[in-house]
Amino acid sequence: MKSKGTEQKLTVHDTPQENGVAECRNHMIVEHICALLHASGLLKMLWGEAACHVAWLMNHTLTKAVAGKTPYKAAFGKKLDLSQVHEWGKKVWVQIEGGDKLGGHVREG
Repeated sequence: MKSKGTEQKLTVHDTPQENGVAECRNHMIVEHICALLHASGLLKMLWGEAACHVAWLMNHTLTKAVAGKTPYKAAFGKKLDLSQVHEWGKKVWVQIEGGDKLGGHVREG
């Protein structure tokens, strides 16, 4: 890890105040989850899906940590195609297996 520039910093246990950046990031993630669920009107039980979406978005947007790049581009060396990304909470059509000829092969999701 040292060869890649990772620096070890030790903290005292049971003192989350010393985890400044991580605590701030976690707080921001929770706020984003609440905002997504509130704006979309979806059930609170979908908080895990919202958390995955927030983490995905954070990995694909610019950050100061890797100046001028997204974390994804810094890790994989290529830019991700975002043209097919859907808005969170937007209704979509999901293909179902075993649909009959006249009943259709999709459902609203």
